[in-house]
Amino acid sequence: MKRTPPPLVILARLLAQRRGEEPPVFGEREAEEVRAYLRSRARTHRERAVVDYMVRAARGGARGTGAGSLKNLLWALRDHAGELYEPLAERLLRRVLEDPDLPLHEGLAARLLSDPLLGPWAQQVLAGVRWEDLAAQLEWEEIGPFWVAFNSTPKNLLKTAMKGEADLYAAASTAGATLKARRGEDGMPVIPPEVLDAICAQAGGKWMAPYVDLRVCREKAPSKEALLTAIREVLGRLINQ
Repeated sequence: MKRTPPPLVILARLLAQRRGEEPPVFGEREAEEVRAYLRSRARTHRERAVVDYMVRAARGGARGTGAGSLKNLLWALRDHAGELYEPLAERLLRRVLEDPDLPLHEGLAARLLSDPLLGPWAQQVLAGVRWEDLAAQLEWEEIGPFWVAFNSTPKNLLKTAMKGEADLYAAASTAGATLKARRGEDGMPVIPPEVLDAICAQAGGKWMAPYVDLRVCREKAPSKEALLTAIREVLGRLINQ
């Protein structure tokens, strides 16, 4: 299975190119390693601005990441551009690195409408997509007190699931597998990390834990059926304790 690199990794490769260096390779702690790499390679004012924005955007909840922003465009390309995702994402990041007059916030898409490659995507994100249409692509299941949203498509529907107040977002497709627990008002995952780990162990595969509430599997990812079964059984045991 070919792994789809996240936008931060594509940005890291671009910065390596600008320095005449070999493209970086990251290990199991990719999220932490790529952030450290980016900060060590960002030397100009514009590079630092783009890196700071991207790191904040990847963590979620940052300002300037709504419809039409750099994050919005990159995530739309990742979710919907298929094989064109990497070259288009690279073109987009190269443009914002090379043109300091381009905004990174929600005003970016409007400035890219005339771009022959990025323009159609900019127009699409500005038009928006109804939440209900995206939510219909998820399978929703109530397991005890937990509201679980399952995604069997390669699209990233995490934001859709969280807007629907899912306690757990689970995805398994040709793109790999993901588990993401909702955070409560105290900032802690409503499903504890050890429970997420138990689901991963039962489902099988080589999982990484970039954050306390997130588990990602790119190698030997479990099937939809295996992941669903593991979720039902592990959460079922938790309910019966």
